[in-house]
Amino acid sequence: MSSPSTKPNENRCPECEAGELELVVCSRTFESDGRSIVVPGLMPYQCRACGAKVWPNAEAERARRALEILKRQQAA
Repeated sequence: MSSPSTKPNENRCPECEAGELELVVCSRTFESDGRSIVVPGLMPYQCRACGAKVWPNAEAERARRALEILKRQQAA
């Protein structure tokens, strides 16, 4: 997985440099305190060739906030 960026500079994958990036909707699983937490509805760019995901800064922040909310709900 590529590090977050504001937006891919081009429509080419930064990992394989061959594939085209497209916006996708996915879930991401995080491990927290020995438990798995799934954050649904995230929107990274994904390479059509190698499958690498590029996370825009806004989407990475949204995942972080959603993870914090889910952690609080599980602790309650």
